Amino acid sequence: MTQHTPRPWIYDSGAVYAENGRGRIALADRDNPRTKPVERDANARLIAAAPAMLELIRALLTQWEDQVIRNPLLSQARALLAKVEG
Repeated sequence: MTQHTPRPWIYDSGAVYAENGRGRIALADRDNPRTKPVERDANARLIAAAPAMLELIRALLTQWEDQVIRNPLLSQARALLAKVEG
C-alpha cells in the first residue's frame, strides 16, 4: 500500500490540501507563478481526485480478479496500480 497523505484531499479555489487533525497540509499551491491559473486549477482538481481514482482502480481489479477477462485495459490498470504502489 502506498504511503500518500490520507484522504480526503480537498480542492478549494486552485489549492489542494488535506486535513491531518492538526491542520491543513498543502498538496498543491495556487500561488505557483510558473503555471497559468487555468492550468493550476485543472492540476489541483486532478490531484484532489487521485485518491478516489486509486481506490476505484483497486476495487475494479479486486472485483474482476477471479474472472477470466482478457482485456488490455485491465492489464494497463494493473500496471498503473503497480507503478503507483512502487
